[in-house]
Amino acid sequence: MSQSNAAFQSVPAASDATSLLCCAPLPNLLPINASRGQAAPPDQPAAQSTVLMPWVGYGTYRLGHKHARAAVLAALQTGYRHIDTAFIYGGQTTELQVGKAIADALQQGIVASREEIFVTTKQWREYHGYEQSTKCLDLSLERLGLDYVDCWMMHWPGPCWEHKPPQSPENHDNQSQQTLEQNDSPWAHAKAGMGQSEMAQLRSETWRAMEDAYRCGKARSIAVSNFTIQHLQTLKQTATLWPPAVNQIECHPYYPQSELVEYCQREGIVVQAYASLGGQDGTKAKWKKLGGKLMESAPVVDISKRLSTAQRTVTPGQVLLRWALQRNCVIVPKTASLTRMSENARVFDFELSQQDILQITKLEDNAVGDEGRLCWRTEPLRMLNFS
Repeated sequence: MSQSNAAFQSVPAASDATSLLCCAPLPNLLPINASRGQAAPPDQPAAQSTVLMPWVGYGTYRLGHKHARAAVLAALQTGYRHIDTAFIYGGQTTELQVGKAIADALQQGIVASREEIFVTTKQWREYHGYEQSTKCLDLSLERLGLDYVDCWMMHWPGPCWEHKPPQSPENHDNQSQQTLEQNDSPWAHAKAGMGQSEMAQLRSETWRAMEDAYRCGKARSIAVSNFTIQHLQTLKQTATLWPPAVNQIECHPYYPQSELVEYCQREGIVVQAYASLGGQDGTKAKWKKLGGKLMESAPVVDISKRLSTAQRTVTPGQVLLRWALQRNCVIVPKTASLTRMSENARVFDFELSQQDILQITKLEDNAVGDEGRLCWRTEPLRMLNFS
């Protein structure tokens, strides 16, 4: 595939599996910001260069600082070449362990060079603003022991407060945004007196720092995470580089975010799905309300049984990952299990029918409005209904 001329490719079909095995070096490459090589008009933001990113990445959220190094090294040994981490993961300890694992892999000859590994990390919202975001990336690079990352994301479009709001997380979830703004608005905790318009400006300064990081080579691509259509449209108004390479979002059958996925793909933004298997923030009460865990849901289990043969077992987890891939979403499943690492990577030797995809997507009907959202459940500013 030509890096300079590649257009956006649909997920590899099962018939291509022999040449696109996930455990091959630099597998399943997806061009991000491809077909954007022409110069932008003077009144339009410029585009990033094309960067190739593996379809399947290894997620490091909640690995734990005692296990992260060994788990990431095991993932690299298994064949993963796309590692997804963040400044805040593990109480700011995971990046350091990821960096040590990469150094181990290079020393042991598991990978021949740094260039074989696609590393994503994320700026944390406590560091919004130009100078703070620049500082955040420098800290990330120091922890990772790298000169650059392949993708640097803005982790969250909203602020981080200086002290916790007095209301409990449960009360925040049950109150309207209007009530919150009238009663000790959490916006005031980002900076004294900050409102929504000021936050949009601060976010644009963060993006400007990211643009400069891209231009000076500290990040091969820049991206966002947890952005809504409204956030993207607002940021575009002040951007000099557009579009973001990626929007990493919670995306699974209980919360498919179809409108956002379609918008991003029209705009040339690659969608990267997290919590594809249901995430780790759900509760027994939440699962009961939705009708059960995703991997135990009737359509997913039935499809896995139908696709399984004497020679090949297709697991419910693989069905869910394949569902995301066939919606043209990059996936970053996390596991510390060697068996599950291999299982999560083996998703290119079977396909779901259109009927299968529709049947799984229909699980969204179990959720009303935002109820299917499983992540950030104790987050006071999780509503995302600000611009």
